[in-house]
Amino acid sequence: MTGTAVEKPESTTSTTSSKQLPIIAHQGGLELLDAKWELNSGRTVKFRLVSSEETPMVLHPFAQFVRRRGNRVGTRFHVAITRVGDEQVFYQGELMLAGGGNPLGQGMWVRFWMDEEATSHPFSGCAGRSRNEPGDLFEAAFVELDDDDEPINQEKRARIERANGAPKGGPLCKWAATKGHDKLFHQWLSEKMPLPDRKLRPVEWWAREDHVARWIRWLCGVESRADLDNNPKAGEIFHEQIRRPYSEWRSTSED
Repeated sequence: MTGTAVEKPESTTSTTSSKQLPIIAHQGGLELLDAKWELNSGRTVKFRLVSSEETPMVLHPFAQFVRRRGNRVGTRFHVAITRVGDEQVFYQGELMLAGGGNPLGQGMWVRFWMDEEATSHPFSGCAGRSRNEPGDLFEAAFVELDDDDEPINQEKRARIERANGAPKGGPLCKWAATKGHDKLFHQWLSEKMPLPDRKLRPVEWWAREDHVARWIRWLCGVESRADLDNNPKAGEIFHEQIRRPYSEWRSTSED
């Protein structure tokens, strides 16, 4: 993988464009948390994902992609990153997904592994978050790459996956599927996962079945709810962090 700080090419579409292309896997704001270069992990960069008032993020946008673990290669992206308020591209190159999370009350974060060909870390001169001081702000557009370094059309892949159909699941999958239109479950989610934008009503957000399904898949680390019955670890997470807490909350609310 390669990446350098370069000027924005004239043919490059602005990362702040309101119309998102089908090949764009994610587009939005980033706050630099830290940039490291260690012997074991190589060069990494960690960002907080910044949501806007128009499109507040509740579900982690990188949850559907593969994270790098041990010898397992993570999803690769071609990315163009600009500083907020700057017309030039600050960094353009490849990043590999290394990890991400969404701790309650702390915002979503994502970490990427960078190539080791450059002689310095591209973000070494930038300010990361320090206590209450925010880090440098950027705008970015991510394009997922396949094994041949070609961009993946996100819309086309989603249509193919829907056409092929998901594998049949067992009782956990069916239980999760019914909660997509369960008003009590929506209420529990609205209390557990409040929206960052207080102008929106959390219950209305969680009333959308696709929002509920994506959140369950992300939290349990699966690509399909059917995997809840076939992946012991995912089933354990599902029970400990979703099914049991919801059942306890429902019992308390009905008293």
